[in-house]
Amino acid sequence: MKRRVFTIFAALSLLLCVATTVLWVRSYYIGDSFERRELDTEWSIDITPGHISICRGNDPARIFDRGDTANWRHRGSSPGGQIWWRRSLAGRGVSALGLVYCWSHPHPAVTGFRLIAMPFWFICLTLAALAAWAIRSTWLQRRLQRRLRLGLCPTCGYDLRASKERCPECGQPVISAPHKGKALV
Repeated sequence: MKRRVFTIFAALSLLLCVATTVLWVRSYYIGDSFERRELDTEWSIDITPGHISICRGNDPARIFDRGDTANWRHRGSSPGGQIWWRRSLAGRGVSALGLVYCWSHPHPAVTGFRLIAMPFWFICLTLAALAAWAIRSTWLQRRLQRRLRLGLCPTCGYDLRASKERCPECGQPVISAPHKGKALV
C-alpha cells in the first residue's frame, strides 16, 4: 500500500512538473488572469512572463453584487503582461530568488491586498525534486526487499547463504527476511 502511494505521488508530481513547464513556456506568449469576487474580496491568479502570482484584494467599502460573485472568470492579456507587483515592492514586501510576498496594508479590515508570486522555475524544481525523492525511495525499498528475498546482504548485496551471523564483506548483522510461511534456508 505504501509503495502504491509513493508511485502515485511520484506520477502526480511529474505530471504537475510537466504542466508547470508548459505554463512557463506559454507565459512568454500569452498572459492569463483568473479572477473571482466574493462580497468585499477579490481573488486573482495572474500568469505573467516567467511568474505566477496569487493576489487577494480586500475592499470593505466596495461590496460586489451577488451576480458578480459567480465563478472564476478568465481574462487573457498581451504576451508581455504587466508585472505590477514588482512596483508594489517599494512599499511593503519581501523578495528573494524570485519569490515575492507583498502587502499594501497591515490591517486586513482596511482596503489593501496581499500577494504571493513565484517564478515557474522554482515550482518546476520543487516538483521535480519531490518526484525524484519518491522514485528514489521506491527504488531503494524494492532493492532492499529483493536482496532480503534472495538471501543477500541488504547493505552491500553479498551472498549470505554460507554466513549465519554477519556479512563477511561489510560486517553488518544478518537480517532474516519475513517470508509468507517459509523459512530462510
